Amino acid sequence: MNSVSRLASAPAGEAPSPAGAPLGTHGVFRSWMAIPVVVLLLIYWGLAVSAAREKSATFDEPGFLAGGYSYWAFHDYRVASFEGQLPQRVVALPLLASKPNFPDIRHEDWTDAWAVGHDFLYRIGNDAEVLLSRSRAAAGLLSAFLGLLVFLWSRRLFGYAGGLVSLVLFAFCPTMLANGPLLKADMASALFFTASTGCLWGLFHRISFVRVTASCLVLAGLFLAKLTAILIVPIAGVLVVIRLLAHRPLPVAVSGHQEIHSRWQQGLFFAGLAAVHALVVWVIVWGAFGFRFSALNRPSESEAQTFAQDFEDHLSKAGSAAPLLRQLHDWQLLPEAYLYGLTFQTEAMHQGREAFLNGEVRPTGGFLAFFPYCWLVKTPLPLFGVLALAGWGFFRAWRRGQSADSGLLVPRFYDLMPLFVLLAIQWIALLAGGINIGHRYLAPVYPPIFILAGGGALCFSSPSRGISRGVRGSLVPATLVLLLFAFVAESLARWPDYLAYFNLLAGGPRHGYRHLVDSSLDWGQDLPGLQRWLQQNVRPADRDSVYLAYFGTASVSHYRIRAHYLASSPPQQWGHRWSPLHSGIYCISATLLQMHGRTRPWTEEREANFRKIQTLLARLAQSRNNTTDREKLFQEVPKDRWPEIYQQFQMLSFDKLCTALGDREPDDEVGYSILIYRLRKDEIDRALNGSITAGNSTPVRQGDPSP
Repeated sequence: MNSVSRLASAPAGEAPSPAGAPLGTHGVFRSWMAIPVVVLLLIYWGLAVSAAREKSATFDEPGFLAGGYSYWAFHDYRVASFEGQLPQRVVALPLLASKPNFPDIRHEDWTDAWAVGHDFLYRIGNDAEVLLSRSRAAAGLLSAFLGLLVFLWSRRLFGYAGGLVSLVLFAFCPTMLANGPLLKADMASALFFTASTGCLWGLFHRISFVRVTASCLVLAGLFLAKLTAILIVPIAGVLVVIRLLAHRPLPVAVSGHQEIHSRWQQGLFFAGLAAVHALVVWVIVWGAFGFRFSALNRPSESEAQTFAQDFEDHLSKAGSAAPLLRQLHDWQLLPEAYLYGLTFQTEAMHQGREAFLNGEVRPTGGFLAFFPYCWLVKTPLPLFGVLALAGWGFFRAWRRGQSADSGLLVPRFYDLMPLFVLLAIQWIALLAGGINIGHRYLAPVYPPIFILAGGGALCFSSPSRGISRGVRGSLVPATLVLLLFAFVAESLARWPDYLAYFNLLAGGPRHGYRHLVDSSLDWGQDLPGLQRWLQQNVRPADRDSVYLAYFGTASVSHYRIRAHYLASSPPQQWGHRWSPLHSGIYCISATLLQMHGRTRPWTEEREANFRKIQTLLARLAQSRNNTTDREKLFQEVPKDRWPEIYQQFQMLSFDKLCTALGDREPDDEVGYSILIYRLRKDEIDRALNGSITAGNSTPVRQGDPSP
């Protein structure tokens, strides 16, 4: 029997493996074959964790880690409850033995994830670097399991060589290396979406106790990993339809062995499986929250605040899903903290988030091209070449199969269906949503693409295995090797700045801030790099002329960075005060530069308001030694309004400065996320006193080497 007929007669759900073995069989996996797999996974873990050690905590990491530790230590589920609980618990596991200090649970701000996380890392005597490095190592290990899953699935489809191709792409992908060790749920979501899709597809082709148990557990892991887990429902639904249309027998090995041939009976079995899965997931979710509804460990403490923001506030902005969420809450069908997180995410999807793309800012997102553009400019170009070779291999195999046996097409593409369905549903959800704030949301999209790229290994198949005789010995296999080599080399060259990676289509990371910001580039991760830059480039006499606008939640003082604060996000981060603008070295996070320079165009109305406040402040300064003039001024503007006026002036000054910088090239960059500008006094005056109209910035000249 030739390879084509073997594939056509292979059982449903069985896929080719490995390259060089008959298609439709699993081939032999010898012990030595595990060595390259283990080595690649260790390289991935080492690169990811070592790169993360060069970075400060990203925006959400302190709260994420504090929430995970509070679940273990206090069985209290209020902190960071808008995230999946499972990855939070995993990253907090390494901290349990050392029992670090934790903020007082009775404090009024205890439910504010960012404030609690900041205190946990920086204010109560813990070693922030130790806590972060241990937790990130655990997160990297969890992500390495995703790499193993990518290899196993690709090997099942394309053999051992295909599995290695997919694993190399995973292990050296900047997106996987950047997000793998971070204390967030994105990589856990990618892991469990991929695993759940694979488990369900296998279960739909053979029902057994082991497969049902594994599928239920993995699905429960998905619902505890990310609150967007509901997307698995349409994924499963489409896979069931594809399975029923295939009209193949359904083996059932639960009590004895039988085959179900009727589509109606198969449909009933699948409906029963859905009910079993729903019940098991529901029970496990309740178990993860201690089988209690209240998020508080001691619900009798009526004076304790449940969440940082009221549940009703989020519910009122949740759109059409609000009535259902209301019923789930009132009937207590799910734990309170889980429902709070679900409502928070629903509100975010309905309301959207402020987003930036290629010089344009939209208050509620809504960029249809946002995620396709992210994929285009933040994916290494060699991957597109490998995908093209994989597509070429599929096409050649299909043509060869059509000439020998028309049965090749259906089994080949039938076995790829779960990957295509996973990709399609994820892309539809991303394009329909309004959260255009980060490339990291594409994490679940990459694994199925890596697996499909494993089809590039078909280039190494011999002519007798279904590929045309002209392939072997041609330039095609050499091209694949060169593409993989270029992929690896580019990844190694970008260590440790994987979060800020951009490919050559975007001009590389140097100009990445002109394309994307926030967690696609600047997530507050480069304070250690800024500390080193200031030590190397700023003379001690000039240290008082450093200005900082920082987008992030890490502690600036922890890294011994002394600077005047221009702005921060969150606003006025933990007591930092802004300062008037003078000549000096301006260190501005790319996100703040774009958001403050683009979000609110500098209109004539804003210019008039700025001038009015400027005049008031000048009058206040002139009346310092004139009691009569000062009392008259305070009659016009009451004393209690002046702090607000001063703060407004500071923000307007920063907005106008960012607008005035316009398209000026920064004098330097730190990790590609913090832009450095050396500005003289005349440049500052020109920026603040010059006339700027919407969409027309006043350029600031390049500064001298020193302020």
